[in-house]
Amino acid sequence: MKVTKSVLRESAKVQYAVKLCKRICGLWNLRYANKKLEKDPKEALAFLNSVHPYPKNIMVSVPLKKERSIDLSIIVPAHNVEKYIRQCMESILEQKTSYSYEVIVVENASSDKTWEIVRSYEKDGRVKVLRSQEPDPSRARNIGLRESSGKYLMFVDSDDYLLPDTLEKMMENILKHQADIVVCGYKKLEDGRFYDYPAAKEKKVWGTCEDMLHVDGFAWGKVYRWELFQDVCFPEWLWYEDSIIHMEIFPRASKMVVLPEYGYVYRRNTGSITASHDSTERCLDTLWVMRAIIRKRKELGLECDEIIYGEYLKHFTDISWLRIRRQPAEVKEAFFCAASYYMARERRNVDIDSLSPELKKIDRIFAGRREKMWESYCKYGYLI
Repeated sequence: MKVTKSVLRESAKVQYAVKLCKRICGLWNLRYANKKLEKDPKEALAFLNSVHPYPKNIMVSVPLKKERSIDLSIIVPAHNVEKYIRQCMESILEQKTSYSYEVIVVENASSDKTWEIVRSYEKDGRVKVLRSQEPDPSRARNIGLRESSGKYLMFVDSDDYLLPDTLEKMMENILKHQADIVVCGYKKLEDGRFYDYPAAKEKKVWGTCEDMLHVDGFAWGKVYRWELFQDVCFPEWLWYEDSIIHMEIFPRASKMVVLPEYGYVYRRNTGSITASHDSTERCLDTLWVMRAIIRKRKELGLECDEIIYGEYLKHFTDISWLRIRRQPAEVKEAFFCAASYYMARERRNVDIDSLSPELKKIDRIFAGRREKMWESYCKYGYLI
């Protein structure tokens, strides 16, 4: 189609009008954006606790076996997945690999036939089936960690499945490069369609936490050296438990291999936590899980450097906003107040000048406790 000068002029006018409207809205809100939030952090935390309490005993470390007799332990938490668990298990047990492995299935308080189905796989000597009375995936994973005997660990969600030859490729590379973690790409299955999420265009070997943090923070789609989970566990009774991968596991790793091949299929269900997290007060777990991680990092002797501080900033802006955006205004205000309190404590030993220009903007928002600026940044990606 031929684009005329008049069409181009009209398009330019529209773009100018959009910019003008944004500018007018920004000026209109300026007096509110610069206002410092005076709310007491202790009051904010007390209020958030009344909305959705911070659970107790959520980061009790799991003692792991010292003796490691097989190459790989695959941990599969299973809750109400009678429609998918067979495909998951078959995809694991049909892997052609020269490496020894066990599959630890932890069924956790299902109300459908999941328990009966997973029990049917016990006849395979590679499968160990355990049961938890608590419908908590973190508890199930922690039980699997405690019972594991592999030199390396892998997590597979029970409604997902592995692609052929995944175990062979991942184990071959983690041993070849003497790495702590190996990562593969994944395919998202949603409404019958597949969407590709490559981990890299070509194989990469990384030796810094800064590089490793370019990889997604899901627990699945990776193989880990077992020692990385020594004194570490998934936070129980909290959503977003995979946050420990970026914040606790990657910082303890010395080398990561990132593969261009796809090895995992992630099934996105409309009833999952990911799909429904912003419609319930449990979305406040995005704050509580970071509170638990910050405390645990101190126990592990992990310093809050500029890299991790940057991850905290990202977590409390874009990531958390997507989770709490539908909550009442007073909840969002209290959340920001609490997040600012935690950030102020963590930034004390951080060289702020070494942050990227974008992260410096976000840091100024939290340091100045500018709640309206935070909301504007999260909504629109710019500061008003």
